[in-house]
Amino acid sequence: MSVCIEGIHEDYTYGFLFYSKNKRIVLDDGVQEYPIDAAEVLLKKEFVFIDELRKLDPLKVPGLRARIKLQAI
Repeated sequence: MSVCIEGIHEDYTYGFLFYSKNKRIVLDDGVQEYPIDAAEVLLKKEFVFIDELRKLDPLKVPGLRARIKLQAI
């Protein structure tokens, strides 16, 4: 499986998780930041859906690779 680092590929936006200024978790795709509560996080070379990112160890969140499904408009 090839892993995209950042940006939009197929039906997903790929990026890295960080804390915003107001302490929310955001996905940064290199162009835009998306405030999120859930995402598919890359763990041991597989994307695993986590529906409550706040439950992760707060010290391990920054810099994790993740992806979110693009919303149909």
